[in-house]
Amino acid sequence: MEKQVHLGFDPCTPHPLSAPVATEATSLGMGFGSCRSMIHLGSGGERQRVRLGRTRGWSTMDRTQSRALLRNADVEDALRTREESQRKGRDQDGEFLLLDKEETVQQALEKLKAWNVLSAPLLSTSEGGDDYVVVGIVDVGTILQGLVEDMDQNENEAAKNETAVKFFQKKLAELPNWFRDGGFFLVPWNGDATPSLMELIQNVFLTKRPPWTNHRAVLLNEQGLVGDILTQTDLVRYVQKHVHELGELASTPIKELELATVWNTPVATLPKSAKAIDAFRMMLKEYMSAYPIVEEVGGPLLGNISTSDLRGFLPEQVNDLELPVIEFLQRHENRALVPITCVEDDSLSTLLSRMVQHRLHRIYIVDGKVSPVGVVTMTDILRLLI
Repeated sequence: MEKQVHLGFDPCTPHPLSAPVATEATSLGMGFGSCRSMIHLGSGGERQRVRLGRTRGWSTMDRTQSRALLRNADVEDALRTREESQRKGRDQDGEFLLLDKEETVQQALEKLKAWNVLSAPLLSTSEGGDDYVVVGIVDVGTILQGLVEDMDQNENEAAKNETAVKFFQKKLAELPNWFRDGGFFLVPWNGDATPSLMELIQNVFLTKRPPWTNHRAVLLNEQGLVGDILTQTDLVRYVQKHVHELGELASTPIKELELATVWNTPVATLPKSAKAIDAFRMMLKEYMSAYPIVEEVGGPLLGNISTSDLRGFLPEQVNDLELPVIEFLQRHENRALVPITCVEDDSLSTLLSRMVQHRLHRIYIVDGKVSPVGVVTMTDILRLLI
């Protein structure tokens, strides 16, 4: 059953928080994406900024077939590629997870974990409780931003922990940014007028200047009903299922695509001894959503820490933020720590297959010693295809 909702803003007027964006009428908000310039953190805390990207440029690649694929498919085509197990964010009755701005941060984190999603539309409920106004999108990164900002206001370590515990009882209405990582798109849902995937990517997902990007789009119909929530994962999954339509681009080795770092130049990494809270601080500061974890500078890849690792985080676990990142992940993640990887000779088709099969938002490119030399995100792939 669809819920009646309304926009708490004019979708044809750029939202204040989207000021740095090359705005479109239907695009709102700010999100973190993959940076073309990254920071490498050594065990001693030293940082080195590295320029990313190389090889033949996108302008010289033949993207005729990839563009045709995206122009000839619409939103519903992408949604149909989902399996039932991938219909996250809905309950058995088809209802979406919707968060009320009067709910607490802790309630939101518990719901996001229970529904196995990273974000949800934020609503303001009428006094009678029967009507909703959409006022934004809350994702784990929004909550992380608020947590770090509150903790950093106190120099005393004991006070920081107390502040962090109090933060979980804050109402979502008090969070610093409701449009950090998502956008809204008005979809007619009437056959020929349904927008193509190309339109959606250009008008919502890639409207921002790097490193900003949107990872999700809340789709609203003409009546103000939440029709669905489309993510970058949905788009990449559709492309992977139709990879044979990409022509020679599908078989092109990663090293010939401008998708990752200059080979043999260090990627932004964290040593396993770095504190989890420092990793999250760096994500906010450097506009990153994840960091690879290594044994030591130049060492093999051990794992990956991202904003999604805070999903389901509880007040009583605040002290865990002071743990080394590798211990933090071992305590909070019920999964293998070593990420799925590719090498530079793997094709785009192989990369897409691994990304979709393992439900990953990024793939690290490693050398013969399993040291990370590059990273490819879903945003990189979308930019390549259009």
